[in-house]
Amino acid sequence: MGILRIKLLLLLLIPLTAFAESVHIINDSPFPLIAKILAADGTEHGTAHLNQGHQVTWHDNYRGASQFSTTPYTIIFTCKSGKEYGISTNVGPGQTVTAESSSGPRICEIEKKGSNKAQGS
Repeated sequence: MGILRIKLLLLLLIPLTAFAESVHIINDSPFPLIAKILAADGTEHGTAHLNQGHQVTWHDNYRGASQFSTTPYTIIFTCKSGKEYGISTNVGPGQTVTAESSSGPRICEIEKKGSNKAQGS
């Protein structure tokens, strides 16, 4: 009888992991970016540092006290300088977001070689 209970428990828990809230984030820009993930209520749920051409599947492990849904998410892409690159809103679980499809300036300042100052500063 104990084995039957364990099998039943596993059958109930396995589907829960398949539906975990995640977002696939792709940096298809020519710049290294930081992606900040915000929940529907504006709370920050995570960040991802992405070099150009890199991607990550971010999983929502936030265990806050909110009784409301954490989706849809907002993804804010920022440059190394901290300036906004772009924003993607209304991102649902399982969606793919790319930096180039975000709304905003979609440009970062380029650092001069041998200098810590960026162009246009």
